[in-house]
Amino acid sequence: MTGVSIDIGNMTTRIAKYFFILTICIYATSIMFGWMNANVDSYFYWAIGEYFRSGMYPFTAPFIYTKPTTISPPLYGLFFILTHSISRSDILLHALQLGLLAMTSLLLYRMLRLYLQKPWAIIVSCLFALFPVNLVYASYVLTEIPAQFFVMLMVYLITMGIVKKQPFPISLAVFVISVAGLMKYNLMIYMPFTALLLFLFRRKMKFRDMVFPILAGIILGSWVLLNHAITGVWGLYDTKGTQLYNQFVAQTKLLPPENNPAVIRMRSLLPPGTDIAVAYWDIQQYLGWSLHSVWHDIDTVLFDVAWASVKTHPVEYLAHSVQNFARMHYGNAPHWTNIGNMGRTDVTGGTNIPYCETLDSVTMCAPVIMTVWSYPVWNAFIRTELKLFQMLSPFAFYLVLLPALVVSLLWATALSRIYAVIYLIGTIPIALTIHVDPRYIVPFYPIACLLIITSGKIVMEALVAIFSPVARRMR
Repeated sequence: MTGVSIDIGNMTTRIAKYFFILTICIYATSIMFGWMNANVDSYFYWAIGEYFRSGMYPFTAPFIYTKPTTISPPLYGLFFILTHSISRSDILLHALQLGLLAMTSLLLYRMLRLYLQKPWAIIVSCLFALFPVNLVYASYVLTEIPAQFFVMLMVYLITMGIVKKQPFPISLAVFVISVAGLMKYNLMIYMPFTALLLFLFRRKMKFRDMVFPILAGIILGSWVLLNHAITGVWGLYDTKGTQLYNQFVAQTKLLPPENNPAVIRMRSLLPPGTDIAVAYWDIQQYLGWSLHSVWHDIDTVLFDVAWASVKTHPVEYLAHSVQNFARMHYGNAPHWTNIGNMGRTDVTGGTNIPYCETLDSVTMCAPVIMTVWSYPVWNAFIRTELKLFQMLSPFAFYLVLLPALVVSLLWATALSRIYAVIYLIGTIPIALTIHVDPRYIVPFYPIACLLIITSGKIVMEALVAIFSPVARRMR
């Protein structure tokens, strides 16, 4: 039996090495033969950066307003400023995002070593690094992969603080979240949570442990002031109504009564007979014409109707949000499907054709080395990835992740419970306020991986405890 155990251990070590080498090879291949992709949201990240660089916000129809909008967080836009004079900065951005994905996987490995032997921790981390959705978003001009890194870094620092019973790592986590919130606004939800954890260590705190929370406060306060100077709105950004409108009104078609003041107000701004149970972008141009293209006023009208709809149908809203929580894990494609149409001449329609132009010096669809098989291989990869996601993601949620959440909350260790709480803090607000899109949970993939591993270990240990006495009696 000992010889068998040694052989299995050696085999696992060899497999881990193969996975590690494979990961390096795929990343190197991706940098040389891959490229960056973009969708409409990418434009707004570039636009806020262009505003900071030039003082002019590059509006494009129908998104034309009297003031710049901070609908997109500012931090990603800084990349466009810093690389404005660099030719083909898309190559740098691609390498940077692959590097962040690799660093996220490394931090995940460090976490998994608390629960798994080294070879298994390497294998799981490499599988995470090679997860197709992660690889796709590493080639997107979007914030999902940087946000994923910040979330993983926060979890790592919180874990180190709890394991070592020291406040400093958690203090640093507070600062990390303040920066992360300027990369993706919804990550700011973790600020109260990390601050509460730090407060629990207050008796051990020294002056150095207060430095990072103070810096975090300065960063957030400065951005709130800057946002007000740009948009005239107090807060992190100037948008609150569009997401809730899409989440509830557009998806459920449930409206307040026609005599509700919010509905009367909206109807007065739209052509008679306009269907308002639609996504906000289908009516925003009409609202813009009536409200002189003041984005905050447009957003307020949308929010007022959405909030009135929630108050009118509270039970339906809660039921819909629960359904949203499930469906955002599998309800749509994890990204725009048009990026699987590279180089095709038989595709028509604006949304079906990938965006292959430039955002400043970021060129899309252009690898470092172009070959005759570059586009066909990529398209085949995207088709396969989408089919597997659509086929497997419902099972992954209902049979793996959801049980992992339940086990972690009810029977796991304190750390596993914290991971579950962190996952729910990040994802429940998305379910409550944003339309179904699996893209929005990409930043929380590392936590999902931790939950699956830690809860799986608990279940395995419980099964061994149950069946070992039975096996001994049978012998």
